[in-house]
Amino acid sequence: MTKKLISTIFMLLSIQMSWADDAKQIFAEFKDAKNAEYVSIPRQSIEELNADVFNNQTLAEKTNSINTLNLEDCSNKIKKRFIKRIDKLTPDTYEALMLIQKENNKRKLLIRKEGTSIKEVLFIFNHILIQYTGDFEESDIIPLTQEETIKKYD
Repeated sequence: MTKKLISTIFMLLSIQMSWADDAKQIFAEFKDAKNAEYVSIPRQSIEELNADVFNNQTLAEKTNSINTLNLEDCSNKIKKRFIKRIDKLTPDTYEALMLIQKENNKRKLLIRKEGTSIKEVLFIFNHILIQYTGDFEESDIIPLTQEETIKKYD
């Protein structure tokens, strides 16, 4: 009986830990929340977008998809749960390039690498999550850490 209990606890902890380390899981968890706005833009549509939207031609060319999740109009309970989930993204999966906290304005820029290539870029602005997937280099991403560039995304 004790072995079953310990096994069950271990299994539940493993599931919980695996749930916290992927942006895809955060999108899945929150996109259907009341008042949430979710948009997914596939590669074909990105090619049609003007690169000025990105303010970075190289980033536009290398982007495979964009997913956005806006929870600004959701309840405080959902917003708090979202922030907790974002804060649980593990450092072994995502590397923080930028963290800015000014009064009630919180911004993060996280990347996920595979080898030397950046496969995923996450922008978090308060209760908005924007995910770029593609095959990027650090030189493509560094300009996005500039304060003036980020204001254009607010």
